Amino acid sequence: MAYLNYFTLNPILLLFYVLILGISIIEVDSFIPVGRAHHSSVIVDDKIYMFGGVISNGPDDLNETIYLDISQSFNSENPTWELSTAMPFGTAFGTVSFIDNSNSTIYLFGGTMFDPVTYADSYMSFIYTFNLQNLEWDIPITEGQMPTRLQQIQAVNDDFGRIYIFGGLNNAERTLSEEMIIFDTNNLTWSYGNKLTMPMARHFYTATLLPNDIIIYIGGLYYGKKAMDIRDIVLYDTISDTWETMVHIHNIHNEILLFIVNALNHQTKKPIIF
Repeated sequence: MAYLNYFTLNPILLLFYVLILGISIIEVDSFIPVGRAHHSSVIVDDKIYMFGGVISNGPDDLNETIYLDISQSFNSENPTWELSTAMPFGTAFGTVSFIDNSNSTIYLFGGTMFDPVTYADSYMSFIYTFNLQNLEWDIPITEGQMPTRLQQIQAVNDDFGRIYIFGGLNNAERTLSEEMIIFDTNNLTWSYGNKLTMPMARHFYTATLLPNDIIIYIGGLYYGKKAMDIRDIVLYDTISDTWETMVHIHNIHNEILLFIVNALNHQTKKPIIF
């Protein structure tokens, strides 16, 4: 009774106690993800989603699905990450792509896949889907020849629901894919691009789709883990299904900038001012 009377007579102290208790609860309940590498990420509307990854001194792969809401301001030193539905496997070195249609689906391709408990190899499919409406993971039924297991790849998608994946490493067989994989999300069908004048197979590259539907590939590794010459820029035209290589560009920054400006100008038909 004396304890209750003390706070009754000291409302300011009571308020301070409640605030401190509330802050403590928030700090306990907040989710702080561990540092990771080789995860996959994609922006969907006002959220950044991250999948899996490798951590130091831990299991091979994480099976976490986490996201950050960027519709509101946040502390960059301590962003508020949230947990979503865990993946059925731990993964790393894969790639994801979001297709903005009525299904609101994120597609995950390739990568390593391990049981999150035993860490045993649990590879079952090159493709998985994550439905943002019901938050469920699934293996879609597809048509055509599904690619073999690949990792260290990067997917890009166009405005027509097609996803493009070039090259990649088959770690089990220690081989590189020499294919341009095309997955059409409209009919869940696999196909493969033109191999005529296709550049050297690679993995760990970067892929960027320009507004004129040309994909730029830069860098990467090829056989023997040798780095590609950064001056060799590979172009793939998704409309004509053709390849072009810009070899040994001397002034690489200016050449790439000029190419992108021309592509944007061709798309918008308007001058671009920097």
